[in-house]
Amino acid sequence: MACAQQNNYLQDVSTEMDFPPDPVQEINAELIKLRHKTQESDEGLKKLKHCREIFVIQYQKSSTCEVQTEQNSDQGGKLIYDFRQLLKLRMELYNNFLDIYFQLEKLQKKFLNTHLIKWKRAQQLYGNGVPFQNNLDKLQEWCEMLADNIWHIKLNIGRIEDIFACFSNPEINFKNLPILKNSFIVLLSSLITNVFVIEKQPPQVIKTNTRFSTKVRLLVGSKLGVSMSSPQVKVTIVSEAQALELIRTGKNGIEASGVILNNMGTMEYHEATGQLSISFQNLQLQTINRAQKKGLDSVMDEKFSLLFQTQFQVGGGDLNFQVWTLSLPVVVIVHGNQDPYALATITWDNAFGKPVTSGFVNPEAQVTLSQFCKESLPKRKFTFWEWFYGIMKVTREHLSYLWNEGHVMGFVDRQHAEELLLQKCNGTFLLRFSDSVIGGVTIAWVADSQARGSREVFMVESITSRDFLIRSISDRIYDFEILQYLYPALPKDQAFKKYYTLNTGEINPNGYINRGLISQLPGFVAMQ
Repeated sequence: MACAQQNNYLQDVSTEMDFPPDPVQEINAELIKLRHKTQESDEGLKKLKHCREIFVIQYQKSSTCEVQTEQNSDQGGKLIYDFRQLLKLRMELYNNFLDIYFQLEKLQKKFLNTHLIKWKRAQQLYGNGVPFQNNLDKLQEWCEMLADNIWHIKLNIGRIEDIFACFSNPEINFKNLPILKNSFIVLLSSLITNVFVIEKQPPQVIKTNTRFSTKVRLLVGSKLGVSMSSPQVKVTIVSEAQALELIRTGKNGIEASGVILNNMGTMEYHEATGQLSISFQNLQLQTINRAQKKGLDSVMDEKFSLLFQTQFQVGGGDLNFQVWTLSLPVVVIVHGNQDPYALATITWDNAFGKPVTSGFVNPEAQVTLSQFCKESLPKRKFTFWEWFYGIMKVTREHLSYLWNEGHVMGFVDRQHAEELLLQKCNGTFLLRFSDSVIGGVTIAWVADSQARGSREVFMVESITSRDFLIRSISDRIYDFEILQYLYPALPKDQAFKKYYTLNTGEINPNGYINRGLISQLPGFVAMQ
């Protein structure tokens, strides 16, 4: 009885719970529903065409009779009735098309303004190292279903116009049909001009006379006969001001701000994947035209963008399109020592910029560019970016293997580290980045303090890249016998043993025993 009551309770709870709909399944369902409505319109069009053919035959029969009879009079009444039925069927199809249009418009806005923008934002954050789930193939699938539906209805409206073209009476013309057809063309144009996307962004720090690559894709490439026109793509570089003007007005034809080698190519259709794309593998920025600097502005503050342009026909030349897209902002450098400062501009822009609306600038950002990389941190002689870049550099060069395994806690301040360690047994330690030394890593551990007569958290003086060249962090941890457990409770040998480089005392070819360095913590001995 109790089990039955529990099952009923769980069933009631699960019924009442409001699970948010899966956006992917939701848009799939809407597209399938629209496809069914489009197929229904095909049936209505067949019926209209059949009725028109019957009407024409009957009309021709009636016209050949020279003598008016009572039978012919009845036939005339039947013709009027049949013609009214034709007009009724046309109106039903028009209303059906109108309903499909509003549904397509709503769904397309959701696709362009939500799903595609989310993908672009995720791609931008990927530039800062955020994991990127690239679902561009799914977006292309949706895009092509939208294009198919729009184009199909546009053609069906044209077929209705053809059906009634044989009637010479101008009163028969239905002016709303060409207006609706044009609305579908505008809808298709909006879709096509927004789905020319950069699948692989160019590097956001570009060094002159250095080869780089990028890839663009048209998400309606397998539909509407676009691939038959073999679209040519041109790549140019434009300034931030030019890019913003292009976004604002949509008017192309701006002068390039530099010279890019190998900047022309033909999009290729890959039948196995259904993708129409082009990979530029050997782009090279030869020269760059910079704007005049203002005040304290640096060349590393100046942003550019790569502009991709192409044109093509759809529907066998029925419509012509000129489309373009802009890359994420890039900074151009001429020397490797400019890279850290250029990367600061790009990292800030990826984190706080607005790539879709403005492309470059977010004046309302919570952290300004000046705070990010120009102003010194409180009570420090270095900026946030100098501190953060030092961490990235030391991690990339000396700690990547431990970072990838989750053995470096890293971003934890001194006070919080002490709070965490005091909750654990003696000998527990963690690795954190120094707050006061650029590129410094410190080892913090908890042990009994002879001076205080209580437990205390101790920290090794910051270890820097120069120290790592002498002895690795893993070997230093091995040397410090006081260290027993990596926070929260992982035995240190389990975490670091495979990275130890122990001196076995082997004799070298010259007959000498190899010597080695050992790190020590004066005043600390191994736990008993």
